[in-house]
Amino acid sequence: MASSLLRLACTTSLRPATFRFSSPLVSIVQTRLLQSAAPQLERYFTESHEWVDVQGSIATVGITDYAQKALGDIVYVDLPESGLELDTEDEFGSIESVKAASELIAPCNGTVTEVNEELSDSPGLVNESPEDKGWIIKLELSSDDGFGMLMSREQYEKFLQETRED
Repeated sequence: MASSLLRLACTTSLRPATFRFSSPLVSIVQTRLLQSAAPQLERYFTESHEWVDVQGSIATVGITDYAQKALGDIVYVDLPESGLELDTEDEFGSIESVKAASELIAPCNGTVTEVNEELSDSPGLVNESPEDKGWIIKLELSSDDGFGMLMSREQYEKFLQETRED
């Protein structure tokens, strides 16, 4: 089901409504209609504690709050080069903390289009804002083959709870 939802999210395009009359009121109505019609991003998670947001054909990837807390103070993030092609579950870098080092695993297939260069100078940004400003890479999606292994937020929270109980 997640695969079909992501496929829908990746293929759906909203076109703005066009209006023949121009006035401040029409502009306000048009803006509100477009804002209410904007697709809501769904965040997905992996068992290796990465998250992925998909918007169109671009996936933004980072590590979860749970992962950054488990790692502790992050001191280095090994970032890949733009243009690197990844398959689901490929290692694309690593993250090091005062406690441990961990590989970064691709949650989906794609080509790296952007890396968060801020992490080179400020790796602690992952601790401060792991699921927002501490994102790691952006991928141009090449297929949805790996989406079946991704979890919704609810599934991920259940996974964490089960992991803690073991």
